[in-house]
Amino acid sequence: MSTQTSPPVHVESVVRQAYEELLSLAARRAEIIRRIHTIKRTISGLTELFGKEIVTGELAELVKVNNRPRYRETGFTDACRNTLIRARRPLSRHEVCQTIQKTDPALIAHHKNPLASVTSVLDRLARYGEVKTVARDHGPRSYQWAVESMEDAGAC
Repeated sequence: MSTQTSPPVHVESVVRQAYEELLSLAARRAEIIRRIHTIKRTISGLTELFGKEIVTGELAELVKVNNRPRYRETGFTDACRNTLIRARRPLSRHEVCQTIQKTDPALIAHHKNPLASVTSVLDRLARYGEVKTVARDHGPRSYQWAVESMEDAGAC
């Protein structure tokens, strides 16, 4: 049996400040993840144009452009991102999986359980703030790209 009393006002103030800081940090984290993704895509595009030799050492390890099989060039996470970016409506995990299967069957072929892989990626992207989950009236939840376009964000 609990006999807890109301917390003192200063405790409520600390909790409120912690909550506000957590929201601020989460927003900054989402922006940092967006920028990292944009920079990696830029570097990846440059390596497609000028060859992987332009990226060496620590940078190559950060963007992982070297020593990857061709079918993994864009990456599974990027395939999930691109599927949602191109979608005009929220998609279920099944729809994301089917779209990747149609657009890049080699990318998904090596996954033992492609649907589980898609679900893991979508849930991770949701935690990062890149994707938002959308509740449906009937059926499974859907996922929608949550990050505004780079033009909207003021990036070049």
